[in-house]
This record gives sequence, structure tokens and C-alpha cells, in this order.
Amino acid sequence: MLRRSPLRAKRPTPRRNEGRVTHERMKPKRGAPPTAEQERYHDWLRKRVLKCECGCGRPGECIHHILPSSSRNHWRVVRLSHACHNGEKWSVHGLGSEAKFKERHSVDLVAISAARLKEYRGG
Repeated sequence: MLRRSPLRAKRPTPRRNEGRVTHERMKPKRGAPPTAEQERYHDWLRKRVLKCECGCGRPGECIHHILPSSSRNHWRVVRLSHACHNGEKWSVHGLGSEAKFKERHSVDLVAISAARLKEYRGG
């Protein structure tokens, strides 16, 4: 006959309810939250631009804020796929800047964001 070890007592609370684990990899968000007009622009961008704006052909799932020097600008945004945004080591966040992304992929995200904003404003 096999002997079984006694079962360990369960946790009093499930692990998922213990609070969010942070590994100090995420930078705190800087700047004010988007205004109502900026939210309308983001919604327009989600409906207007369906593919990743770097030209990879994947669906544009994320709104990427152009990396600011001091605070987040909600007008300077582009639609990117998860892989091009922060899913891979060659992504914008993986490389660390739009300049490095432009150097590697020959895609100017700053110019694309300016063109989209001009299109939104009717210019």
C-alpha cells in the first residue's frame, strides 16, 4: 500500500488577489490624462487606421505615444501592432527611441503622427 503525504493547506486568499506585481520595468505615466478632444482623436485613429503604421501589415492594436522628453503628448500618437510597439526586441520600446526605430526600419513615426493629426484636423 502506498502512503500519501498530507496535503498542504490552501492559501487563505488566491494568489491573483494579492495585488499587482511590479518589477519596476514600467515607467510611471507622466503628464495629464487626455482631454475629451484628445480621446475623440484617439477613437478616430482607432477607426481610421486599422493596420500598423510602420508598414508591417499586422493589425494596429496599440496607440503609441511618441516618446516625450518631459511629458506625454496625447496628440503625438501612431497606431502600431503589439510586436512593433513593445512585443519584440526590435520594437520601438525594445530599441528605446523612434530615432533607433527609424534607423533600423526606415519608418519615421514622428512624421506619420504629424500627418495623421493634420488629416484629423482637416488640413
